[in-house]
Amino acid sequence: MLGKLKLRMVLINMVLVGVILLLVSGIAIGLVYRLEQRKINDRLSKAIYFFETNSDYRRDFGDSFTPTLPFDGIGGDIQLNRSDFINGTAVAVLLDSNGDILVKTEFSAKMSQEALDFSVKKALASGKDTGYISEVRVNYMRRQLEAGMCVAFTDRTDLNSSVRTTSLMCGIMTLALLLIFLAVSVILANLAVKPVKEAWETRKQFIADASHELKTPVTVILANSDILGAKTTGPEMKQWVESTRDEAEKMQKLLEQMLYLAKSDADGYKVVTGDVNVSELAEEKCLCFEPVAFERNVEISTAIMPDVHLNTDGTMLERVFSVLLDNAVKHAAPGSAIKVTLGKMDKKVDIFVNNVGDVIAPEDLPHIFDRFFKADKSRTQDSADSGFGLGLSIAHDIVEKLNGTITATSSPEYGTTFRVTF
Repeated sequence: MLGKLKLRMVLINMVLVGVILLLVSGIAIGLVYRLEQRKINDRLSKAIYFFETNSDYRRDFGDSFTPTLPFDGIGGDIQLNRSDFINGTAVAVLLDSNGDILVKTEFSAKMSQEALDFSVKKALASGKDTGYISEVRVNYMRRQLEAGMCVAFTDRTDLNSSVRTTSLMCGIMTLALLLIFLAVSVILANLAVKPVKEAWETRKQFIADASHELKTPVTVILANSDILGAKTTGPEMKQWVESTRDEAEKMQKLLEQMLYLAKSDADGYKVVTGDVNVSELAEEKCLCFEPVAFERNVEISTAIMPDVHLNTDGTMLERVFSVLLDNAVKHAAPGSAIKVTLGKMDKKVDIFVNNVGDVIAPEDLPHIFDRFFKADKSRTQDSADSGFGLGLSIAHDIVEKLNGTITATSSPEYGTTFRVTF
């Protein structure tokens, strides 16, 4: 239990830190992308400006910057081969009203005619003033001038390279920080759980010690009650003796349950598996509870598939049947029937115990297997049917140890059903 708590703490911390690091990485990559995109747009704007004013573009576009970009896509009617490329800063063209190129200016750049024609068509068809042509991997910007439409193209080698480098760096840093934080989280989780673990161990030891210390006095009280009952003849005195014995038996049952849970928490119970005829076991436990059911005017009906076998611990499984049948008998309405169903399908064994009577509220169902939890708040420790809220908790603990699952459903129409699956 404490191990699960520690693991949950570490996982929650790792998820939170991971989300934060991913957000930071995303923001960093986004900022780099925007910065490089701004540089590209600035380059295209200058190309259009110098084209329009016939300025000496060499002042701003030097021959030293010459990134290359292969074209390996297919677009329109043109198949671009790897010899087509744009190399350098930018290429700008002036178009007539039909979209034909009137003037081409290369700013320390070179672009094949096929690629240029294809890019012009895509830029005009897009309807946008700026964009990216994925087939040839170039950015474009278009602007309406007095002489006609001007479209400038440039590659995005810098942008792609910067984004890849930033993504790689963010990935490495995120992984490194996660590993560091994992180590820190484990250390902090150990420190945080340590007081809880000590308190948990102390509580378990106290329950075990107290249960053992009380076991002997209760046994003595029961023995003395038997002796007094045999020697007492007056009805009034017999009533007091029987009342004392009943309370002592209830205390003995509580001590047994507490001892089981304390031993279970300390992994003191070891599962001893073997071939178990679950059908025979279920029939036997139903027969054992028939006198108790008869006293409460309740019937036990069974639908048990014969010869269903499991490789499990028979003693522990027998205790699960006892808890479920005892619970069903206690809360069944007088004159109703408790239905016990057992079957096997697709290598899975299902056990159902259903009774009609006290309905478990929907808000109580998630807590029905919690220790000391009572769904029926109206019952008190003085009532005849009062339990300690440990039986179902013990059944749940045993089923988990046997690698099974136990669930509960409850409604006025169908009653309360406990399902155990192995």
